[in-house]
Amino acid sequence: MQNEIDELQKGESKFYCSTNNEMLLTVWSDSKMVYLVSNIGTNSVGEVSRNIKQRDSFLPYEKDIISCPNTIKDYSKSAHGVDYLDQMMSYYSTASRSKKWYMSIVCHLLEMCLHNSFVLYCKAKRPKLSYLDFRKSIIESLFSNLKENKIIEKEPKKPEPMVIESEGEDCLIGYNVKSKCEICLAKGLVKHSNYWCQTHKISICVLSCDDNQRKNCKN
Repeated sequence: MQNEIDELQKGESKFYCSTNNEMLLTVWSDSKMVYLVSNIGTNSVGEVSRNIKQRDSFLPYEKDIISCPNTIKDYSKSAHGVDYLDQMMSYYSTASRSKKWYMSIVCHLLEMCLHNSFVLYCKAKRPKLSYLDFRKSIIESLFSNLKENKIIEKEPKKPEPMVIESEGEDCLIGYNVKSKCEICLAKGLVKHSNYWCQTHKISICVLSCDDNQRKNCKN
C-alpha cells in the first residue's frame, strides 16, 4: 500500500475501502500528499485548476487542469469554522518554547484572534490581502508605534563628588574615566579606579589609598 502511494504523480489518486464498506480512504497527490477518511462519497474523480510555476521565475504562473477526487472537492467546499481555522493556523504557526505550560495556550489564543481578525477584514471588503501579508501588516503597525513612542534612555547618574578632609587642603574626589591608581602604582600594585582627585588632578583609589593620598598630596 505504501509503495503504491509513494509512486503517485501529481493529480493521481488511490481509494481504499474498509472491509465493512463503511469507510473510504482517499489518497490524492497534489503539491503534497492529501489523505481523507470519510463515511460518505464514492471513488469518482473530477477536475480542479492549479497554478504551475514555470522554470523562469520572471514569467507568470500557468494554469493547469488536474484530476481530483470528488470527496476532497466536496470537503473543500463545505469546510468552514474549525476546519478552516486549523488549516490557516498550520501555515504560519508560532513556535513557543517555554517551560511554562500556559504559554502555548496563550500563543494559540493569540493565533486564533489573529485569524478571526483576518476573517473580519476580508468580510469588510478592504483591499485584498493574503493571510501572510495581513500578518506582516500587523507586525509593521506594532513596530511603527514603538518607533513613534521611543523611550529616552536616561544616562546613568554619576556619583556626586566626595570631599575627603585632610590637613591643610581638602581632596575633592569626583568620577572620571577608569584608570590606574597612581598611589597603588607607586607601591608596585595595579588597581583601576573610576575616582579622580579634582584638587590634585590624579587618579585615586579612594577606598584603599585615601590616607596615603592625603599624605602624598601634601608633599
